[in-house]
This record gives sequence, C-alpha cells and structure tokens, in this order.
Amino acid sequence: MMIPTPKTLRRKNFKHLQLDPHAQMPVADAPLSQDSLKPGVEFDVYPLQDELQVVAELGYGNGGTVYKVYHPPTNTYMAKKLINLESNMKVQKAIAQELETLRVCDSDFIVKYYGQIVEPKSVTICMEFMDCGSLDKIYKAIGPFPEDILASVNAAVVDGINYLKDLNITHRDLKPSNILVNSRGEIKLCDFGVSGVLIDSLAETFVGTSTYMSPERIKGSQYTAAGDVWSLGLVLVELALGRFPFASGDNNSVSPLSLFELLQRIVEEPPPSLPANFSDASKQFVQRCLMEAEKRMTPRELRNTSFYIMGKQNPGNLLEWAAKLPRV
Repeated sequence: MMIPTPKTLRRKNFKHLQLDPHAQMPVADAPLSQDSLKPGVEFDVYPLQDELQVVAELGYGNGGTVYKVYHPPTNTYMAKKLINLESNMKVQKAIAQELETLRVCDSDFIVKYYGQIVEPKSVTICMEFMDCGSLDKIYKAIGPFPEDILASVNAAVVDGINYLKDLNITHRDLKPSNILVNSRGEIKLCDFGVSGVLIDSLAETFVGTSTYMSPERIKGSQYTAAGDVWSLGLVLVELALGRFPFASGDNNSVSPLSLFELLQRIVEEPPPSLPANFSDASKQFVQRCLMEAEKRMTPRELRNTSFYIMGKQNPGNLLEWAAKLPRV
C-alpha cells in the first residue's frame, strides 16, 4: 500500500515506499556525511524493499528488528525497522496513516523519518541512521555517565519531549534504547507513540515498555505527558548507575525482576535516586521527575531547572564525549 504522492514531485512513482523529500538532512561536511543524507539531496527514486541492502543488524525491540541499510541509488545509509503485523488491511491502513504524522516532525532532537513500506504482514519504517547507537548500548560499553554528560543528554531529551508536546504527541515509550546518539554529539528521540494502532497491535511490547511505566499508568490511568517525565527520571538514574535502577537480590545483583515484582516495586517502593556524588541540582531534578503525577514537573517546567541549564551550557563536552564512542 502506498500513501499518494503529490503530482508536483518530479520523480518516478514506484510502489510501496514514500520518502519525505523535505526531511532535513545532516550537513555535508559532518562526520556522518557518508552515513546519512546530504543537504539538498532529494531521492530520485522511491526505493523498493529489495533496493535496501542490509549492512548490519542494529538491535531488536518494540516488536521489530532494526537494521543499518544502504540504498545505492541515493548513496544513503539509513536505519530500517521491520515490524511484523497481523494480516489485517484495516489495521495496516490505519498504521500507515498515523505514521504520516512523522513527516511533520522537524527538530534537531527527533530522528528524521524518511518513509515507510507497508506489506501484507509487516511495516518497514525508514529513518535517520545514528552511528553511535542507543544509550543502553553505550552505557553497557563504557559504564555510568558522568554528571556533565548526563546533563547534556537530559537537555536534549527535554527539548525533544517539549517539541513533541507542542505537536500534542506524548512519547509513550521513553527509555535508553529509544534515545540515539551520533558522532557529532547529537542526541535524538525515536519510536515515539504517534501510532496508537501500531502500539495496540504489538501486545508483546507491554512487558518491555512497562519497565519505564509510571505508577499511575501501571494502575490503569490514561497516558499523559506526566508519564514521559517519569520515564525521563528513571532513564537518568539508569545512565548514572550504569544499570537498570530496579534490581533484585543483593546490592551487586543486576538480575532481572519478574514483571509482577517489577510493577509491584514501581508502585509501592520509593523511587530510585542518583548516586550521592551528584550535585543537588541533578538530584532535585530527578526527584521532581519521579514524584506523584500531580506533583511532577510538566515538560515545560523541566526547562526552568538548574540541571537543564547546566546541560545547555557545555555542548562541547558532549561533542568530545561522542567522538570517542564506538560506532555501530
């Protein structure tokens, strides 16, 4: 199935995939110039599934597998997420329509969307390739994040959340694996919940998503922006500790909890906190993210904190840090 293409676009009309010709592209002299689209470069063709050459598997999650792929006609690398779906044409059509929301996103803190391929039993989403990968893989490779880097990461995520909020979008699945980094020190959000139909069609994702779910959401309340703020607080603690905050056993154990144990701890126990050596500004920020929903900061209020300002003041630290990260 193909979303109709405006006749004003002077391109051969291939089936299955529509790439957004107006998506912003990385600057030409950036380190990623060979791994991403260049400015002003538009697709002369709409690639078919078999035109996307798989370079490597990047990971699996949220119901699908993510690959680094290469498209020879445009000399472009991108990330391709393949999601298996039920064979229901109404569901597929609804997903395709809702994913079009991605086209309006134009932010330095949101991964660029290039197009989609909808097939009988799957949907493929093509998006910007980020060559340092996701935050969960980064901290597992290099260890806990220092406070200055954590502050810069936080500032980028806060800006991304606020951008989505202005579009009346809540992320719904904020976690380290959905926050990506490239070697230019850019941090961007991906996999935000613009498609409720897609989320509902992937029932198995509840287990993974629930680990960052707010207490009120676990209890059955409707998802709001306050849920994204809770997830942000939990993500920051995880990056600072170098492990998921809720672990079982003794202090040195990182054994996973059962789903029931995890949900019970999130609802009943005090929320986790940053290590003692972190500043009061960072500790207070996380504490206010992990409060009860009615006391929690709003996305806009996150920008009025010392910790957010700290992260905006030293972008050079983030660039230097990112340049040393392993590539995916």
